[in-house]
Amino acid sequence: MKKAERQHLSRVASLGCIVCRNLGHGETPAEIHHCSSGTGLSVRADNYHVIPLCHIHHR
Repeated sequence: MKKAERQHLSRVASLGCIVCRNLGHGETPAEIHHCSSGTGLSVRADNYHVIPLCHIHHR
C-alpha cells in the first residue's frame, strides 16, 4: 500500500460512520469498508472506493 493510499484511508475513517451520522447518532469511530465492484461480491474495490462504517454497520 502506498503512502497516499494510507493517508486516504485514514482521512475516510476519521469521518466517522456515515450510517450513524445519517441516523442522527453523531460521530462514531469507523472502520474502512471496501465497496464491491462487478457482479461477484468477492471482487474488492481498490483503496479509493471505500466508505467509513462503525463496527456494527460494517458487519
